[in-house]
Amino acid sequence: MKKLFLLSSALFSLATFSNAQSSKTYAITSQGAGNYYWGNIKEVDLATGKVLNSLFESDKTPYAIFDATTKKQLNSEAKGFELNYNDKPFAHGVAASAFDQKHNRLYYSPMHTAQIRYFDLNSNEAKFYYLENKLIDNPSGYLTEENHITRMVLIGKVGYAITNDANHLFQFTTSKNASVTDLGALIDDASNGAISIHNKCTSWGGDIVATNEGLLYLITANRHIFTIDVASKIAKYIGAIKGIPGQYTTNGAVVNDAGKIVVTSANAEAGFYAIDVETLNATLLDATATKFSISDLANANLIATKKPVAYTNIDSKKVNPLLVANDKINVYPNPVATAQFKINFDEMASGNYIVTVNDLMGRQVFNKRVVVQNESQVETINMVRKPTAGVYLVKVADAGNKDVYVGKLIVE
Repeated sequence: MKKLFLLSSALFSLATFSNAQSSKTYAITSQGAGNYYWGNIKEVDLATGKVLNSLFESDKTPYAIFDATTKKQLNSEAKGFELNYNDKPFAHGVAASAFDQKHNRLYYSPMHTAQIRYFDLNSNEAKFYYLENKLIDNPSGYLTEENHITRMVLIGKVGYAITNDANHLFQFTTSKNASVTDLGALIDDASNGAISIHNKCTSWGGDIVATNEGLLYLITANRHIFTIDVASKIAKYIGAIKGIPGQYTTNGAVVNDAGKIVVTSANAEAGFYAIDVETLNATLLDATATKFSISDLANANLIATKKPVAYTNIDSKKVNPLLVANDKINVYPNPVATAQFKINFDEMASGNYIVTVNDLMGRQVFNKRVVVQNESQVETINMVRKPTAGVYLVKVADAGNKDVYVGKLIVE
């Protein structure tokens, strides 16, 4: 059977991890056995694959569509509005989604469109909201396979979505004034060798889950796993999943309550597998075949990491700026929910320092001169106005303009 390079996404928040975590899990499914149009939304039990609630069926459920910014309805029959196929909620099918637990929404992107949309889980009626359109320019409005958004994940109020070819990493926000930014292409770590993040045979499709430290795990459709550092955009290959049959593509992925990655297939109706993050060994959870294929899974659980991932690609022409660790400097709280955070200087040399905050495009958001005089000194950084939710870089430079610290700051 032809392998299908699809993926779903899993939501995560940067909160204190607990092995007792529990989250509702949503699946994007086909309409039945032997069908490969992924246009239905179901709530499922991860342990058994049992359907707990059917929320939307593309061929049956009435729906309303709204602009996510203006909240204006787009498909009002009273005004004679007629949708073209690309504008229908699931259009050509969906392979990427993420659960927004804070707002109780299911974010997703239909294939061929590269538009971010969400389904309102609070409503008793089927209501869909569309964010900014034309993320990837194409005159026909119909995008080819390499440009399909097939992986998506949320960090608090910030989402990330990746195309099949990994040449587009999108950042989007879930706030009232939502925005979508193309951060550019992912970069292969120097250790990846022949297994490139851009390779169609090994690395397209699949899904993303996340760790409590903000690291992304990309499980490709062909059962390979990469880690992704969002700030540097470096993708590191860590290995292939063991114990899954060759015909079983890994398209949907979430983290279960035990901290393992659970995957489903859009290509085979053959139950759920749980993957141990340390060994990459897979175990079949339920041999009972579902009556539909699953292109995507989404929930709010995350992985607890035990050790950092070492990245070897340090080409400053591709990755700018690089993260600079310094155990004498601590930025907190992180994530931050306001315009204010603190920096602790512990046993730093006395003198003048410049603190800057930049977005991932390198644009400066804030800067401040700090004079360190004490052995242990805490400086309050007030950015005046809270930046748009997302990932930022905090840089501390000394009087000679040498970076002594560069770290990530998550703004929720």
